[in-house]
Amino acid sequence: MLTAFDIGAGEIRYDQARHTSQDAFDSLLTEKSKPRVGDILVTKDGTLGRVAIVDREGVCINQSVAVLRPQPTTDTEYVVQFLRSPAGQSAMLAEVGGSTIKHIYITKLADLLVPYPSTREQARIVEVLAGSEIELLAESRMLAKLCLLKSGLMTDLLTGRVRVPEGIMVAS
Repeated sequence: MLTAFDIGAGEIRYDQARHTSQDAFDSLLTEKSKPRVGDILVTKDGTLGRVAIVDREGVCINQSVAVLRPQPTTDTEYVVQFLRSPAGQSAMLAEVGGSTIKHIYITKLADLLVPYPSTREQARIVEVLAGSEIELLAESRMLAKLCLLKSGLMTDLLTGRVRVPEGIMVAS
């Protein structure tokens, strides 16, 4: 059972989701709470506007998650990229409600206008953004490694395990 907590930026964290029995899944849950493969999930309560695509069967959601089901002719990945963009996020979050816990009204989400360029242009947009995300992920991993290396070197220097050669100034 997926909650808003289980949906990240473009991903569903199935490993941390709660589980329900097969009997409860089959008999107690409505079809509205059982998204299909290819459906788009949007967090609508608490943490707002996180979006991901369902990529497996046997999933159910709680009330903090909305299901969007694009037309078969629509590039689902394109819609997700739009919803994750600054323009998409602004459109989704323009009319949030709630005083204690913020939420997106499902009726407002249903009325959301999504720009639809040609199928070819949608595919090109998805391709370019996917390439950028791959590069960003690689750079983020490299940054994490360099930060870890810096931390280790600083620990070695500050504890005296490694001595700074004479004549070298260490800037703080």
